[in-house]
Amino acid sequence: MGVVFDSYSLHNACMRQKARGYNGLVPVFFLLLALFLTPGCTKQGVLVGAASSFVSAAREERGVEGVATDAWIYTEIQRLFLEEDHALMTDIDVTVFERRVLLTGMTEDPKKARLAVRLAASPRPVIEVIDRIRRLSPDEDTEYLRPVVTLRDMLIAAEIRSALMFDAQIRAINFSVDVVDRVVYLMGIAQNQEELFRVLDWCRSAGYVRDVVNLAVLRTDGRRLASGTRLATDFPEGGL
Repeated sequence: MGVVFDSYSLHNACMRQKARGYNGLVPVFFLLLALFLTPGCTKQGVLVGAASSFVSAAREERGVEGVATDAWIYTEIQRLFLEEDHALMTDIDVTVFERRVLLTGMTEDPKKARLAVRLAASPRPVIEVIDRIRRLSPDEDTEYLRPVVTLRDMLIAAEIRSALMFDAQIRAINFSVDVVDRVVYLMGIAQNQEELFRVLDWCRSAGYVRDVVNLAVLRTDGRRLASGTRLATDFPEGGL
């Protein structure tokens, strides 16, 4: 049985969020905010988009509550970055998956990297911060380096995401791909070891990739269950 989303399940999800010490309505709000702020959206378009977002979230192994919580964590970290040092928002990339925060990007200032790690660990739901921020040496030509590296990394990420999406044996919706200076960082949830190997093969075979860092886990991984994450099949029909 998969996750079935309705008003009852949303209420249950929000109540659990409040029990953990933060407003359960806030994460769900951030799933909808982008839709309402999109220029040119009609009321019908917003409703259709919202329904599509919830259906997509329900299809993920994280489920509606997991996607909403990750969205809230991401937005909260961006808010903290903006308050402390707005340059963090341009230098440091943030990816959140099942309350695990991955920090990538490049900076010449080690203090800025440490600040980013400290701020990323601040939101209460966060269970882990993975620091993969590249510290640039003073002799590196950053004015030349960043535009070239950024464009190349974007092309690599696009190639991998496209490969995963069109591979019928992979549930691409359950994976996140980040690339920094030709290093691929994979986060997500694999249904089994075979799927994970297949995803990693696509990552390694992409052009110009020099390394792949696997941060993905199996859906039955004990670390997920120990942190309170439940499998999609654990949810009863009709609610979260």
